[in-house]
Amino acid sequence: MTVKAVLWTYEPKKNGTCNIKIYANVDGRKKYFKTKLSVLPEHFDDKKGIVKKSHPSHLGYNAILRSQMLELEDHLLGGGALHGIEKKKAVSYLTYLENFIRDTENGLTGIEMSTCKSYKSTLKRLRQYCEQNALPDLHFKDIDLTFYDSFKRFLIEGGLSRTPGFNKHVKILKASMRLAMDKGLHNNTTFLHKLFKKIPVKTNKIYLSEAEIAKLEALDLSTNKSLGLEKDRFLLSFYFLTRYSDSIRLRHKDFFEKNGKQYLRYFQQKTNKECVVPAKDAAWAILEKWNFDLSGDTNQEANRKLKTICAMAGIDTHVEEGDRSGPKWMFVTTHTARRSAATHLALHGVNLKIIADLGGWEKVETLRTYLRSSGLDSAEVAKDLKFFN
Repeated sequence: MTVKAVLWTYEPKKNGTCNIKIYANVDGRKKYFKTKLSVLPEHFDDKKGIVKKSHPSHLGYNAILRSQMLELEDHLLGGGALHGIEKKKAVSYLTYLENFIRDTENGLTGIEMSTCKSYKSTLKRLRQYCEQNALPDLHFKDIDLTFYDSFKRFLIEGGLSRTPGFNKHVKILKASMRLAMDKGLHNNTTFLHKLFKKIPVKTNKIYLSEAEIAKLEALDLSTNKSLGLEKDRFLLSFYFLTRYSDSIRLRHKDFFEKNGKQYLRYFQQKTNKECVVPAKDAAWAILEKWNFDLSGDTNQEANRKLKTICAMAGIDTHVEEGDRSGPKWMFVTTHTARRSAATHLALHGVNLKIIADLGGWEKVETLRTYLRSSGLDSAEVAKDLKFFN
């Protein structure tokens, strides 16, 4: 049996593009199956049967072709006749997610690996949901409003996630259902319904004030190497506006000198965006102290240690975050450093575009959601302005 993608150049469209078809040959019986994809002849590799890298959507197109060819092969091996792709063997939603994750890990979808982790997390919860409800599988038609409500109760009432966690799963559900629909795998549009949505959440994540950062800087943890490393790693994230995943990857090769000043240049692990940030003396001292290697620990373990460190530093102002309240150290995480740095810069009047460039935010609008200063914080900064004197 032979199954491959071919470019149907016999009937080009007005814009010069030609339809990509899937050619199948089973025991001498040949058939061509039309797809929804079309490219210019110069963007198609006839020998390999793939869209060339010169096409801007080559990763997505090749992933779609590979998925359709695999489904056709499964259908033909299962005894199916050579009829249209629209009658091919149905693929369950869970199977689709499994295949999509595998293709992503093989670099065939153009999706970042950090996003792939979210897909894996959603697939894990869906499998648990099926197990609890004695469901052998989940099909595309099952993703309706009844499922939405049931899955929400399963996660939130079952204590498997809070509202933000549920919203992340909803985001993956909608994105994956849309991708599968674009591939012609289903026609269930319920996921587009206005009720199939994220639950609104009031965000009031904490940040550390300059005085609280100073407390951390002054905290002596020389007798506890593990906590000392975590404190310094947090401070580096603050000094460089980095995510935890980037802070643990910093090495000497990531720095360069210009006009007597050291700079950090790195590519964010999450977005692959290049960032350049000046290195203050305190940051350079920490890097030299640990020989430019602050790797180790999981994010979860780092968060546990940070709470202990911040409690030791006396960061205990009573605060509220979401529906919880308590001393501020309870709510400190690795990401608090990045949020605090962005907020401090904004309070000191730094242009938001500059902050976005330093921290790697693609959009200023996204950055605004990180800024967590209160009205009093802004007022204290403004008190020395000529307008108020």
